[in-house]
Amino acid sequence: MTTSTTSTSTTSSTSSTTSTTSSSTTTSSTTTTLSPVTSSNLYSNIFKIIYTFVNANVIDPKIATRSKWIWTAMPEEEINDRDFYPVITVGSTNTSSTPVITLNQRRARVYIYVEFHCTNKEQRDTLSDTFMAALIANEDTIAGNNMEYMGISASTSEIMRSKFPTYIRQFNLEFTAEEF
Repeated sequence: MTTSTTSTSTTSSTSSTTSTTSSSTTTSSTTTTLSPVTSSNLYSNIFKIIYTFVNANVIDPKIATRSKWIWTAMPEEEINDRDFYPVITVGSTNTSSTPVITLNQRRARVYIYVEFHCTNKEQRDTLSDTFMAALIANEDTIAGNNMEYMGISASTSEIMRSKFPTYIRQFNLEFTAEEF
């Protein structure tokens, strides 16, 4: 098994939304409204919001031939089947041990990851571009769910699966969410 990794990171400290599109990137603004994040649904709702967001904004290139392409973990029985790819995994929600405290409220710093697994780099990059464009275009909608986008880091890796490589980009998203 061969693995290589590179990382990049950006941080957002403003709540204004800017959207940049190029002729090769299509941005969708499809979102599903879920109940806002609160202290009683912090983990489950952030996961649902991000999962629903990815499902609504990143279109499966193989939509005609399968019913599912977003998973919570890579299914072991499918991992060595080249026809299984591309797939997306949306990871579990984690929080920092120290809440962010402001004058009027206590907020939790929340982390979740989204990974794109593809059999070629171009497809991985195209799906990643679509995800990032949708994230930027829908920042206000995400904020409407009581989440404030704080930053993102990304890393790439390559793993050999039986007889083919898989190219992975992992986005680690950071939000603050009102705790109570």
